[in-house]
Order: sequence, then structure tokens, then C-alpha cells
Amino acid sequence: YGAPKLAFEQKRYYFSLNDPELDALRSIRDRYNRVYFILLLGYFKVKPVVLNIRYSDVRDDLLFIAGEFFPDMKLGRKNLSPMQKVRIYRRIFQLLDYQSFDDDSEAALSMRAGVAAAASIDSRFLFDESTDFLAKHRIAIPKYTVLQRVVSRAIASERQRLADIRGDTEEAQRIQYESERKRLQEQL
Repeated sequence: YGAPKLAFEQKRYYFSLNDPELDALRSIRDRYNRVYFILLLGYFKVKPVVLNIRYSDVRDDLLFIAGEFFPDMKLGRKNLSPMQKVRIYRRIFQLLDYQSFDDDSEAALSMRAGVAAAASIDSRFLFDESTDFLAKHRIAIPKYTVLQRVVSRAIASERQRLADIRGDTEEAQRIQYESERKRLQEQL
């Protein structure tokens, strides 16, 4: 997933802060990290995904935020370190009452996808069901490849389940046919 492309009015909306968000912003000492906090918080409000971004990808939005919140700030070309990104996302999760996607989340999502696959093995349907499940449980959406893996496994599992049922039914029919044939032969 990439950073969302926002029009001017969308930037004003998504990069605005309520009182708890302002309090969280004030607790960040480094002004550069403050700008990135507002940026990542706004993007997360658009779509609850943990993004891997580079300065060059989000330069215009960073300049917009700096201009709105820190008009005297000279913004240099600086990327967040992985640790800074983790800290910022922890604050965002806490503020918005979300949790990060982890192994337990994947297990729960896989179970849900398996249940949904019994209704339809259409991959688009399963992706939608998966993102709905994550939203309902306030879990950040994982990388696309993780969703692909979960959906692919659910489809494969459901296909196998159906094949097993067909196989059992065919075997049962064969046994019944043989039994009936034997019974008829004995009558003759």
C-alpha cells in the first residue's frame, strides 16, 4: 500500500487534530517526529494500514503539515528511523484504539476467512470479508501479501473440503451400488 493522494480539503480534514491527538503531539519532543506523527495519523485515519514511506513519497504532505502546524520550521529531507516509526504507530494505535496485526490476529483472520470461504471462494469477497473483520476488531490491515496468503489458504482449504465431501459421496455411492448389485445377484 502506498501513501494516499489527498486533495487540499482532504489534507485539512485528515491532518487536523482533536484534543487527545494534540496532547499526544505535545508529548513528542522532536518537531520533525511531530510532523511525521501528524502525517501517519492522518494516513491511518484514511486507511488503517501501517505504511512504509520515504520522504520523497510524502514530501508535499509533510510540507503542508509543517506549514499548518509549524510555520517557522525549515523542513529537511529526513526519513523516519524504524524505531521512530514503531513509536509513532504505538501512539496512533493507542489514540485510535487499534492493535497491530500479529500472529494471533492472523490466526483469527484465517479462521474467519475459512468460514467466509464456505459461502463463496471468490477472492474479492474474501478480501472484503477479511478487511471487514479487521475493521470490526480494530486491527491494523497487514501487508497485501499477508492478506493474499490468508485468502489463498482459505480458498485452498475450502476446495479441499469440497473435494473430500465429493470423494466421500462417490465412495458411499460406489459401496451402495456394489451392495445393491450383490443383493440382486443373490436373488437371481
